[in-house]
This record gives sequence, structure tokens and C-alpha cells, in this order.
Amino acid sequence: MSGTIYRPLVVREADITIANRIAAQLGFQTDNGELAVQYLSKIHPHLVIKAYLDLGIIFRPCVEKIFDGIDPLITNYPVNMSIRRSVPIMMGYCDSETMFRYHDKETFSKNIFSLYINSTYDLGEDVDVGNIVKQFYLGEKEISIEVISEISAFDSDFNFVHPIQTRIKELISHGSTVYHYMFTYSGDRNFVKKRCKKKLKGACHADDIAFLFDISYEGKPTDRDQLVINRMTTLFANFAKYG
Repeated sequence: MSGTIYRPLVVREADITIANRIAAQLGFQTDNGELAVQYLSKIHPHLVIKAYLDLGIIFRPCVEKIFDGIDPLITNYPVNMSIRRSVPIMMGYCDSETMFRYHDKETFSKNIFSLYINSTYDLGEDVDVGNIVKQFYLGEKEISIEVISEISAFDSDFNFVHPIQTRIKELISHGSTVYHYMFTYSGDRNFVKKRCKKKLKGACHADDIAFLFDISYEGKPTDRDQLVINRMTTLFANFAKYG
């Protein structure tokens, strides 16, 4: 429900240049990572945070080096791990997963298309892939709150829909039984959407949770919401019991 191993923010190769790049952004040039960390340890945390945000750096977990006496947490890439064909799998997503991200002017001040693609793939500088993708989703329109649905569609595709569909195809190719769902309902219990005060069509990330589990701060469900609760809990209970 929160993505798969193919989601860009999942385990990636270690980037040992991050400390150097943040230090350089703050005026300290060095190729020595230890010196960069020492320098950053003396800088106010707010300045360090601003520097990494300005650089568009996205931190990710990575496969760890093995050291004597240290128990590693991540020793291999998830894509290299074996697939258990005998285990049925159910996975899905909401139809407007990332609408909750877009809520103020600052959100629309960056080219999210180039930011996401350049921070995920090393495509060189010959082709501006980010703007090609932007053209696909927005046409000739500029990035603004007026195209929030289109931007959210790209973000959702990039981080949830495409990675989940890619994983589903891989699992099926290995003989696994996969049940795929898409949650589209928008009601009074879509708590993430309500928290963000969004009036857009569809359900955003985690909105399906309130239709599977009791949410203490929500009142009695409406008849429409209760119908969806009954269907969702039946769906998941049947999967748990029968696969």
C-alpha cells in the first residue's frame, strides 16, 4: 500500500558525495567526506537543512558495507532477493496518491518533473528528460496550482503506480498469484484528504486506511462510508483467510 521495491525512494546505491555537496553549498569546498562532516557538525542545523533542500537532495536507505563487530541492517538490494511463488499477494494504490503534497505556493516553485527524474536517474545533460515528461503531463501549461491534478498524477505515477505495476508484472512472470486493487472512493473518512483540505476528485495516500481500521477521532460512519467499510474489510479478510 505504500509502494514497492521499485519505488525511487527505496534502497539505492550509496551516495558518498552528499556531505561534500552540502558543505560546498555552504562555502566549504572539499573532496574529503570526513572533513565535510566535521565542517557541517559546526554549522547551525537550520542552515544545513536549507542547503540540502536547495540542492534537491533526497536521502535514501542504501546497502551497507560490512564492518567487523557491526550488525548491518541492509545487506542486499531487495530486487536481488528471491520471490516466494507460494505466497499470494495483494497490492494496490489510491487513484490520487500524492495530492496531499501540493498545498502552498512553494510547492509549485520548483520543476518537480526535473527534480524527481534527475535525482533518480543519471541521464546526463544531453536531453532534458524532465521537461519532456512535463510536456506529456502539462502540455504547454506552466507549473502552478491550476494544474495540481496533472502534477499529482505525475507524482503518483512516478512514486506509486508505475513501481507497483512493474512489481506486479514481475511477480506474475514468476508464477505468483497477485490481487490488484485501486481505491477511488472519496467520503467523510478520507482523513488524509480532509487534513489537507483538498476538494479534488479521488482518494490520496493512506485514505483507504480509515475504511479498514477504526479511526478514533472520526464519528459514526455515514451510510455510504459504512458500505465501503464493509466491502474493504470483506476484501481484506477474505484475502487473509483464503488467499
